[in-house]
Amino acid sequence: MYLWGVLTVVFVECFLILCFLLPLPSRVKVVFSSVINNNKNIFYIIGSVLLMLLAGTTLELSKYEENYETAPHSSSSDFLQTEHMKLMKFRTERNFYLKSFAFTLLLVIFGLMHLTTSIAAIEAKYGVLQSARTPSPAAVKPATPVTAK
Repeated sequence: MYLWGVLTVVFVECFLILCFLLPLPSRVKVVFSSVINNNKNIFYIIGSVLLMLLAGTTLELSKYEENYETAPHSSSSDFLQTEHMKLMKFRTERNFYLKSFAFTLLLVIFGLMHLTTSIAAIEAKYGVLQSARTPSPAAVKPATPVTAK
């Protein structure tokens, strides 16, 4: 069932977010972010699959809501059918919330990737500016006067 696939995606996304939020050295975060940026197509594929699954679940959810509203609630002979419909509606709602949570985490990962790469670029520019401001040791060392004999 594809529910376990969606759960796996959620757990992998939670692990990636944890890796972005851990206080790792900036070099490790830059390497981690560059690996993910180089494989961005995988995230686009996962995102499009999650969107398609979310759209399908939304259609299924609207179908069960329409059937639930038109179903008779007082008849005791249709009790099993009503309970089955409630169960299917519950499962559909659960799948909807799970898929929307997975898609939200994917958006958070994209934001964290962008933030990490922009922080790395700013730190690189700052390092270049710092090296340009501090003069080299040869330039700081005063020239020794040459004495004539």
